[in-house]
Amino acid sequence: MRTRGRVRNARTVTQLPPELVLAKQLADALKTPICIVDAGGNPVHFNEAAEMLLGRDRAATEALTALELGARLAFTNIEGTPVPVEQLPAVIALQEHRPAHRWLDIIDPDGARQRVEATAFPVKSDGGEVVGAVALFWPAELF
Repeated sequence: MRTRGRVRNARTVTQLPPELVLAKQLADALKTPICIVDAGGNPVHFNEAAEMLLGRDRAATEALTALELGARLAFTNIEGTPVPVEQLPAVIALQEHRPAHRWLDIIDPDGARQRVEATAFPVKSDGGEVVGAVALFWPAELF
């Protein structure tokens, strides 16, 4: 496995595939909120704009597993109905190997709600293996 760049996860220290290292560099250069997850759905990077959107410390969030992150945030559709994890754009991108998009309300443990349009796409290696996903968030007005 080609690897570069170390990321601390709550359970292990892992090596990131070069495609995710490059995605991290691109995310940090953009003002669009971006979250990058590994093939297991674990967050490996949030750029500064995503940190501000979610109101969370990047280092603390990146140390969480996918299950831990899911337990800290709630996702609903615009009617307020909970969105199952398997219907989140990043999960669809990882499991179905295709882009996905939807409107979401993200609710943090303090009850703060952010409405976003979320788009995610899978990141593939040269060999065609899905090594992670990139999720972009467009803040939307609550109405």
